[in-house]
Formats: sequence, structure tokens, C-alpha cells
Amino acid sequence: KHKKTLIWGLAAVCLTNFFTLLPPWFVKLAVDAIKAGTTVGQLLVFGFWIVFSTLAQGYFRYVMRQTLIAASRRMEFELRNDYFDKLLRLPKSFYNHFKTGEIISRANADLEAVRNMVGPGIMQAANTILSLVGSFAFMLALSPKLSLLTLLPIPFVSAAVFKLGKSVHQKFMRIQEQ
Repeated sequence: KHKKTLIWGLAAVCLTNFFTLLPPWFVKLAVDAIKAGTTVGQLLVFGFWIVFSTLAQGYFRYVMRQTLIAASRRMEFELRNDYFDKLLRLPKSFYNHFKTGEIISRANADLEAVRNMVGPGIMQAANTILSLVGSFAFMLALSPKLSLLTLLPIPFVSAAVFKLGKSVHQKFMRIQEQ
């Protein structure tokens, strides 16, 4: 059940990114056509495709968000119910060893973390990867030399992101332990 929903959500991510990359391409084609001395009718065709691809991108972005966010909310709801059912079946001695705050914290923070990973996490990761790959493919098609120059700062940015991520993770773990 959730698998089909996630697959449809990822398909919507792909279509969102495809239609997001089209308007700049059509603008490039329109500018090239203007330089070549095109007709107003041809420019209207480019305008139509720009508007169409923007509307399609908006539609699939809506579907993507509704599908993946709704799926993650349903999963969180089911996990909360399973967790509560498990708590009801545990022996009374369990509650002598664990504090109420710790049990509630798991119900809230841990399940919310799972929800964020399943919905927004998957959506943002897939969106970022597809945007990067698609944008770079269009860049290569326009100017391979300039595209390769854009790769130069990647090692520095990667190192900074890694260092920042490590710091955030350590702080999150300290807060979670408290």
C-alpha cells in the first residue's frame, strides 16, 4: 500500500523536475529564434510551451507534496498506534524501569523523525538529486566547458557541508540525550 504511494510520489518528483527545467530551455530557444529573425507566431508557440511547462510543473509539485507528505503522515499514524498498542501490552514492571518522559519522547521525537525521513526527507533528497543531474545535463548541452568549470568549488563546498553536518548531528544527539 505504502510502496505504491511512494512510487507515485517519486514519479511526481521526476515529472516536477522535468517540467521545471523546460521553461529556461524554451526561453533559450526563443532568444535564439529572435536573433535569427523569427515570426511573432513562433514566439507565441514558445510562450505557450513556457506557460504549459510551468503549469505542469506546478501540478506535479502539488501531487508530489500531497502524495509523499500524506504517505508519511499515514505511516506515522500507524506507527503511533502500533507503539501505543505495544505500551498497553507491556508488563507493569516495564514502567518501573523507564521514566514517563522517556516513553513520551520516543512516541514524539522518534516517530516524528521517521515521518520526516519518509515524507519530506525522501522528497527533498530525490528532488535535489534530480535537479542537480537535470540542470547539469542542460548545462552540458549548452556549454560543456562552462559546465565543467562549475564543478571546481564542489570539493570545498562538500567539505564545509560535511563539517557542518557533523556539528549539527553532535548537537542534536546532545539535545536528544537530555
